[in-house]
Amino acid sequence: MGTRGHSRVLPVFVLAAVAVLVSSGSASGAVVTVINNDGVGEGFNDPTAAAPIGGNSGTSIGAQRLIVFQAAASAWGTRLTSSVAIVVAAQFNPLTCSAYSAVLGSAGPTTVHTNFTGAPFASTFYVQALANKLAGSDLSGANPDITAQFNSQIGTTGCLQNSGWYYGLDHQAPSNRVDLFAVVEHEIGHGLGFLSLVDTLTGAKFNGSDDAYMRNLEDHSLVKSWPNMTDEERLSSMTDTGDLHWIGAAATAHAGQFSSGVASGHLQMYAPSPFAPGSSVSHWDTALFPNELMEPSYVAGASILATDELMSDIGWGTLNMGTVGTRFYPLSPCRVLDTRLPNGPLGGPVLSANQTRTFDATTTTPTCGIPATAKTLTVNYTVANAQLAGELRAFAGNTPWTGTSVINFKVGAARANNGHLMLATDGTGTFQVTNASAGTVHFILDVSGYYE
Repeated sequence: MGTRGHSRVLPVFVLAAVAVLVSSGSASGAVVTVINNDGVGEGFNDPTAAAPIGGNSGTSIGAQRLIVFQAAASAWGTRLTSSVAIVVAAQFNPLTCSAYSAVLGSAGPTTVHTNFTGAPFASTFYVQALANKLAGSDLSGANPDITAQFNSQIGTTGCLQNSGWYYGLDHQAPSNRVDLFAVVEHEIGHGLGFLSLVDTLTGAKFNGSDDAYMRNLEDHSLVKSWPNMTDEERLSSMTDTGDLHWIGAAATAHAGQFSSGVASGHLQMYAPSPFAPGSSVSHWDTALFPNELMEPSYVAGASILATDELMSDIGWGTLNMGTVGTRFYPLSPCRVLDTRLPNGPLGGPVLSANQTRTFDATTTTPTCGIPATAKTLTVNYTVANAQLAGELRAFAGNTPWTGTSVINFKVGAARANNGHLMLATDGTGTFQVTNASAGTVHFILDVSGYYE
C-alpha cells in the first residue's frame, strides 16, 4: 500500500443559485454508498407528508430527498469504474440564503492522497475516491470519501421563497423549482475530483505539489499550464476571464460540440473578476453552451458531456456513457412543429379546447437531424393567438402527464419558454401536447439539441 494522503477536511465548493429561479452504482461500475447524517425529524428524516412525483415513490419529504440522493449517487456509480466503494456522507442544513439568491449545496473530498501505489503521476494529489480507485484499496477507511450538505430552507420565507426543491427523478422540474437530482449530482462531482486544491488566496500549490485537476489548467494569455506557473501567475490566472482553459485531451476532443465558451479549441473555465469564492476555477465557464452540469450556478437540464470527459482527464478513465441517456448533442435551431401551418408533419390544425394530441419528432429527422436514439429534446415552446387563458402541457408520448405545465398563457398574447421535452420511452420518438384551456391556441416547437 502506498503513502496515504494528507488527511484533513478540505474546502468545499459551492453551487449558488443566482437571481430568482423564474423564466431546472451499478454492478459493472462503482458502488456508491450514502450515509444519512441528519438527526431525527430533519433533512433526510423529515416526516412531512409528500405525494409521489416524477418517478419518486417516497411519501414524506425526507424519504423523497433520500431517494433523489441515492439516484444521483447511482447515476455517478453507473458511469464510473472502481473496485472500492465510494462513501458519501450527506445532510440537509440551513445554508446562506435570501429571497433572491441562495447556496443550494456544497461538497468536497474528505482527504487527498499522493505518491500511493498506482498513482499516475508522482508528487500529485488525488481526491480520496479517485485515489482509492487508482490504488485498488481504501487509503482512508475511517473517513467517508465525500462530505456534502444541502440547503434545507429553499422555498421557505426569505429563502428563494417563490421557489422550492423538486424531488422528481425525471429532471422535469417546473420553471420555478430547483431539480435536487441535478444539484446532488453536481456536488458529488466536486467530491469526485472536479476541483482544484490550489490556495485561492496565494496561488500556492497544495502542500507544494500539483493536483490532478490543476495539471489540466492553462492560461491562454500566459501560454502556460498551471503546474509551470509561479504562485503569482496562478493567482492572476484565477481572474483572467476567458483565458483560463481546460486542456485535458478527453474534454478537448468534444470542444466542437459547444457553440460558445470555447477558445483556441479549449473549453473555458470559470475565472470571473473579481474572484468568486467557492466558484472560481473549479467550474466550467458560464459562457459554455450547451450548459454543463458543473457550472457555478444551477441551470435546468444541463448536459454532462464535458463533465464526464473531464473526469476521464483527471484519472477516472473512460466513463460508461453507454449506460445512461444523458449525452448531449447540439443542433442548429430547427422548427419541429407549427400549428399555424397547413396540415402535415410540421403543421396544424390549431389545438382545440382541452385537446391532447400526439406528435412524432422523428418525422422531422430529415430537416432537424433528430435521431431515433434521442431520449430528450432541448426546446423552445411558444404559444400564440390564444382564444382564452390557460396552460400548455408537453410530455412524453407513452406516459401520463405528471402535473407540470410548460407555459401559462393569456388571451391573444404570444408566450415562450425554454425547457426539456422527454420523448416516449418505447423508442417511437413521440410526445404529447395538451391545450388546457376552453379555447383554441396555436403551438410552435423549436429544437436546439437532444440527449442520447
